Amino acid sequence: HLRGSALNPATMTGKKPEEMADPNTKIEAKINRRNQPLESSSSTTGVGSEAAKKALADKKSKENDIWAEDEVQEHFVYDPDDTRERPDYDILYKQRVGTQDVYFGTDMDPSTTTCQDLLMKIKMPGAKLAEISLDVQTQAVNIQSSKYVLHHVLPYKVEKDKGNAKWDRDTETLILTLPIQRDWNI
Repeated sequence: HLRGSALNPATMTGKKPEEMADPNTKIEAKINRRNQPLESSSSTTGVGSEAAKKALADKKSKENDIWAEDEVQEHFVYDPDDTRERPDYDILYKQRVGTQDVYFGTDMDPSTTTCQDLLMKIKMPGAKLAEISLDVQTQAVNIQSSKYVLHHVLPYKVEKDKGNAKWDRDTETLILTLPIQRDWNI
C-alpha cells in the first residue's frame, strides 16, 4: 500500500487510493449543525438573543456532563508556580491476617480486593517532622513542607479519621496507614 496500512478509510469504504488525501495534509473540518434549533425572528433582531444563546449553551453543557456538580469533590488546587519538589512515594496494600485466618484458611487472596489498609510511604529527605503538614481526605492525600509538596488522589476511598501516620526519623519517611472504605466486610 502506498498510503498507510491495509486497514484504512479507503479499504473500509471501498474508495480508490487516489481519492484519499496524502498523510499530513491540511483539511477543513465542518461541524454538523442538523440538531441545532433554527433561530427565530426575535433572535435575528437582537431581542432576547443573548439569553436564548446562554440558555442553549447551559442546556448543551448539562447534556454533555459526565457527572453532576454534587458528585465532583474538589480535593486540591494545583499551583503550577509551586517550585517545591515532589517526594518519592510508594503505595502498598496491607491485609490484617491473624492466626485464625492461617489456621482456618479464610478466603483471603493476595489481590487488593481483600486488603483492609492502604499503606503509603513518602520519602522526604531533609524534612523535619515539625514542618510537615498532612491533610487526608476520603480519596486524596495532601502533604506539604518547606521543601516538598504532594497532592495525590488515592486509588480507593479511605476512612480518613481512622488513619495512622508515623515519621521514621532514620529514613526520613512518612508512613501513612489508611483503612480502605469498603461496601462489604471481608
